[in-house]
Amino acid sequence: MSNLLVDYLIRNAYIITMDKNKNVFTRGYVAISGEKIVDVGKEEDCQFRGKKEINAAGKAVLPGLVNAHNHINQMLLRSSIDDNSTYEPNITGFMQKMVDIWSNATPEICYKIVRLHILDMVLGGVVAIHDQHFTNFPNSNIDGTLQAIQESQLHAFVSRCHLSAESLPKQARENVSDVLKEVQRLKSIWDNDRLTITGSPINPTWVQTPEELIELREGIRNLNVPFDIDLSGASWKQTLMERKYTKGGAVQYCAELGILDEDVSGGKSFMLEPDEYDIWKETGMTACIVPLGRIRDELGPSTHHFLARDILPGLGNDGPMGTPQSSIWQVMRHTYIADIVRKKSEILQNYTEDHEIQITPEILLEMATIGGRRHLFLDKEVAGIEKDNSADIIIVDSDNHRFYPHNNLRRIPTHLVFSTDVQDVESVMIKGQLVVENRQSTIWDYDTVKNEAEIATQELLNMAGYEPMLPTRRPGQTFNGWNYS
Repeated sequence: MSNLLVDYLIRNAYIITMDKNKNVFTRGYVAISGEKIVDVGKEEDCQFRGKKEINAAGKAVLPGLVNAHNHINQMLLRSSIDDNSTYEPNITGFMQKMVDIWSNATPEICYKIVRLHILDMVLGGVVAIHDQHFTNFPNSNIDGTLQAIQESQLHAFVSRCHLSAESLPKQARENVSDVLKEVQRLKSIWDNDRLTITGSPINPTWVQTPEELIELREGIRNLNVPFDIDLSGASWKQTLMERKYTKGGAVQYCAELGILDEDVSGGKSFMLEPDEYDIWKETGMTACIVPLGRIRDELGPSTHHFLARDILPGLGNDGPMGTPQSSIWQVMRHTYIADIVRKKSEILQNYTEDHEIQITPEILLEMATIGGRRHLFLDKEVAGIEKDNSADIIIVDSDNHRFYPHNNLRRIPTHLVFSTDVQDVESVMIKGQLVVENRQSTIWDYDTVKNEAEIATQELLNMAGYEPMLPTRRPGQTFNGWNYS
C-alpha cells in the first residue's frame, strides 16, 4: 500500500473537474489535505490512502455551486410575492416595506433569520455566495448577517449598499462618505480570506446623482476591493433618460462615467441594449444571470449574448422573496427556459444576433460553478477540481430514480442540470472541511436554525405591524375561494 497519506480520499466517483482542460473522470479519485486538493485522476492511477476515505461509487463529484446574486435578508419575506399589503406595487412601496420592517431589526434577529437561508443554500451544494445588503436601517443589523456567514464557512462577497435616490424612502437615503466609513468599519471587523466586504449602489438609478456614483466608485477603488453594481433593464434606462443623464442604458451611462472596469462585478444583466454587451466585453466586467427575478416583467436575461462574447456569467436567485427557492439547481433550469423565452421575444423584434448559441447542460454547470466564482472574484482563472486548488467540492447522489436511465453514464451531466435538486446533495466540502456530511450540516442543527428563524421572523413582523397585511390564510378565514378551518 502506498505511503501517500492524505486527510480525505474520495474514490470511485464520476468527477466533473471543471479544470482548465474540462476533464471528466467517469471513475476517479480526489485526494485532499488541509484546505487544498492534492491530486485528482483516474481510479486505477490512485497512489493515495486517506485518513478518511469516501466511497463515491454511484455519486457525482463536482466543484461547489455559487449563488452569485442574492439578498439573504429577504428570508423573512420568503414566498411573500402575493402579500396582500397596502404598499404601492412599485419600487417605492417595496423599499418602504423594507424600511418599516428592518428598522426594528437587531443584529441578533438578523442573524437568526439569515441563518436559515444560508443553511438552505449550503445543504443544496452552495459553497460561495454574494449578498447585496441594502436594509441598513439600522446599520448594525448587517453585523448579524456577517456573523452568520462567517460561522457557515462559506466564501462570500458582501456589498454594503448606498442608496440616495429621491424615489426611495428618506430613512434609506445616505451620504456617500457615511457609507464608505461603514464599509471600512465592516472590513476592519469581518474581512478575511473567505469574506470580502465592498460597497454597491445596487443599481445606477438608486443613486440620485452621477457625482455620488463616481465618489462611491473611487472610494471603493481606494479600498482595493472589487465594485458591485447591477446593470440592467429597460425601466432603468427610462429613469436615467428622465433624469437627462444619458440617452443609452445603464451600462452605457456607467461607461460614460468611467466607473466600469475588470474589477466590477456586474449583476442581473437583463434587457440590455445590443451595443451594451460589447461595452461589457470591452470593460472586462464579470456578469451574473438572475433568470426568474425579472422574467415576470422583462422577459428574462439574454444568456446567449454573453456567451457569444466569451463571457461566462454566474447564476443567482436574487433573494428568497420573489424567488423563494435557494436551489441553484433550479436556477440552472430557469436559466435554460429564460434564454428560450428571450430568443422568442427577440425574434418578434426582428433581432436574432447570437441565436446560434445553444445553452447546453455543460454550459449551465460551468455557469453555476466557475462562472459564479469569477463573478465573486474568488478566482481569476478557472477554479475547478485540480491540484493546488481550494477543496470546494460537492458529492451528489446520482444513484437514484431521477438519474436513470444512466445510458452507460452518458446522461449524467444532463441529469445533474435537469433532474437534480437539493435533496440529492450528499456532502459539501469548503476549503477541505466537510460542512455537510450524509445530508446533515456539521455546523448548525437544522431544527434549531429553523425554529429560531420562525420565532425571530414573527417577532420582527409584529414589531413592524406587518402581520395584518399578510394573506389571510388562517383557520376560520377564506382566501382566494379556499375555506380554512
